Amino acid sequence: MKIYVNKKGLIFIFNLLALIISFTLIIRYNGNLYTGFYEYINKIKVHSRNKMYKKFTEVNKLTYSPAVPKNIPNEKIVYLTFDDGPSSHGTPKILDILKKYDIKATFFVVGKYVEANPDVLRRIHSEGHKIANHSYSHSYNNCTNVEKLTKEIYKTEEVIKKILGIDHKNTVFRFPGGSNGKNKILKNAVEKNGFQYIDWNCLGNDSISKKLLSKEEIINSVKKTSQDLENVTILLHDSNSKTTTFEAVPEIIEYFLERKFKFLTIPDKIE
Repeated sequence: MKIYVNKKGLIFIFNLLALIISFTLIIRYNGNLYTGFYEYINKIKVHSRNKMYKKFTEVNKLTYSPAVPKNIPNEKIVYLTFDDGPSSHGTPKILDILKKYDIKATFFVVGKYVEANPDVLRRIHSEGHKIANHSYSHSYNNCTNVEKLTKEIYKTEEVIKKILGIDHKNTVFRFPGGSNGKNKILKNAVEKNGFQYIDWNCLGNDSISKKLLSKEEIINSVKKTSQDLENVTILLHDSNSKTTTFEAVPEIIEYFLERKFKFLTIPDKIE
């Protein structure tokens, strides 16, 4: 059975719809079609962003069991972790904040950025923070088979030791994107090589899109995803572009201090 399409009819319908939309925007925005079109597109973007934010908040309110440090009896613990550094400007800003509050954090560093910012890595180390492995390239493709993943981990460790000295020890690794969805073969490979992989159970959602979330959105996400938890592992990012994360960190720290949480770094050995 053949279906015949009247092209002229389709063109007429398309032009009619375009005309209706144009008149609607002109009437709504006081005769300015350009402003109307811009506002309309912007509303679509905001709607999409809010939908994405809601989706990520709901998904990361954990529909899976994350690999995080276990509860410490009678203790309220928070592990503040930062991914994707060290960066030239972002990480120092985070370090300044942590120094002000006398808080220690865990930095999951990317090998290629360690090479680019060795002095920042030295500062992280000298100020008593935990340095953990987040792969060399942060390439998802390089973490899909055992051979590539192993190379990513060891190359990063070599880069770190070249800067901090061969005595530097670390056994903590975080998959780019987390362990959720990674197969058992990859997870077993990490453990067989003497590392333990760590996820999060709380996050600021500061990496869900190229467009920055506001400081308030990041703080609210941390509050929402940490609700009812007494053992909190927070995921944030210290890339140069995460300016609203830097603004949010002081309030996040104060939020947990007010609730009598103790800040710790991720231990090398998790029971």
